[in-house]
Amino acid sequence: MHMEWWLDNSFARQIRKLFASICIRLIPEEASYVRFKDRVFFYLGRSFLKTPDLRMLSERFSDYRSRHGEDRIRYELHCLTDGLDEKSIATAERMLSRYHSISKSEILDEREWFDYPDPARMASISKEIEGLKTRLKRPGFMSELNEDIFYYESGLLFIPEKIVSERLDGRDIIDCGAYNGDSALSFSIHHNPRRIYCFEPVQANHMKLLETIKTCNLRGAIPIKKGVGDRQERKKIVGRDSGSRISDGPHGETIDITDIDSFIRKNGAVPGLIKMDIEGYESRAIEGAIGSIKRYRPILLIAIYHTPEDFFGIKCKIEKEVGGYRFMIRHLVRHHPVCETALIGYPDEESEFSASSRI
Repeated sequence: MHMEWWLDNSFARQIRKLFASICIRLIPEEASYVRFKDRVFFYLGRSFLKTPDLRMLSERFSDYRSRHGEDRIRYELHCLTDGLDEKSIATAERMLSRYHSISKSEILDEREWFDYPDPARMASISKEIEGLKTRLKRPGFMSELNEDIFYYESGLLFIPEKIVSERLDGRDIIDCGAYNGDSALSFSIHHNPRRIYCFEPVQANHMKLLETIKTCNLRGAIPIKKGVGDRQERKKIVGRDSGSRISDGPHGETIDITDIDSFIRKNGAVPGLIKMDIEGYESRAIEGAIGSIKRYRPILLIAIYHTPEDFFGIKCKIEKEVGGYRFMIRHLVRHHPVCETALIGYPDEESEFSASSRI
């Protein structure tokens, strides 16, 4: 059986779900199950490193390294990690090392490949997710609740609770890359925003978003069938599910794009949080949101793992053009070596960095 088929084919995804359900019954301990499942896929060998998502991501970083050289990479890593806490620095260095290893098809030691929380944290994650599964009414396609969304809240869990309350209560969330509504649902059950503006341009995903809003009675969620960028324009988008990405080619679904600054001026939104996970278009979307970030100083939860430009550039751009933010970098999943790596920022004047978070 060809490994790419096993990892990417839709029928294979159903087989993997069956595999997981069998394993979780045979191995009831959460930590043991997760390690067993990851070890199975890890030891399947080098083909794991050739899956399309990892291949695409690693090639972007490899090409960037080739174009700019090692000295430039070291300089940009220094700029990225300047002022960050030790955990953020270690995370940034680890992600960059993994991209390099993937591009070389190197099989890393399992401990270098996956980021396992301590056993107490893994138990807490499992308890929270299982509790939500039991009590949450949700669409059938949302049978699984991902820990990055429903436990870490796209990174919001790492921010001091007082700041989260001050920023979100009675203000709006700008959810860029709303996908099927999972993040809007998570924000709604954990917090009390006035509105959640859910940007999702892909027709199939947008229909799922509408179903989630209806099924879960998310009265404050406003679906917007647009992408976000640095200007108002039309583009093509390719791919599927949560991995759809904007393309300059002739193929794909035609979508409308807007910039956040224009949208906020037109609609009177008061953003307390801007979340972005838009498959490599984050830098352009930040460019189109700088005015709003300056004015409203929202919490920022930005995916930075899709491109080296995002990884190295977004924090530095905000520091240069806005200033006054504290940042951290966290990897929000344990089952993938690089995906769901987030830049988390909040206004510096709100609190000391040592203020208590919920984690």
